[in-house]
Amino acid sequence: MNLERVEERCLKYLGQAADPLVPVGKLLEYCLREDPQSGLTGRVLLDFLRNHELVRVVDGPGISGPGGLATEPRAILAARLPDRKMLREMLEGQLELLRRHLGEAAAEAGGAGSPEQRRRLEELTARANELAAKIAALRP
Repeated sequence: MNLERVEERCLKYLGQAADPLVPVGKLLEYCLREDPQSGLTGRVLLDFLRNHELVRVVDGPGISGPGGLATEPRAILAARLPDRKMLREMLEGQLELLRRHLGEAAAEAGGAGSPEQRRRLEELTARANELAAKIAALRP
């Protein structure tokens, strides 16, 4: 697959994705569906995206994120970058979802979970609450 075709497919996907922040691995899968024998690798795609004027790449915090969730670089079209208000609203929505899931996990663990599990859920909930307070401070 030539880079012009990679560019075309990536820009199309990034422009149409419901979530504007797309994992680079997803873009790679999308490109490889058309030509699995192209030799395109994640490293080549990532380097290409980092140097593209219409795309921004956001790196995750490291090899694994909170709770052991894998993180990877994500790409977004520069034109779809959210403004401060939209970013705050997105973060608030993500945090609300996280807190709901933590609450459900705590309810499931209840008396059946180990003390270590309950302690860890309490720690994660406290961290989520701290983040919510920081995000709330971004309000004008």
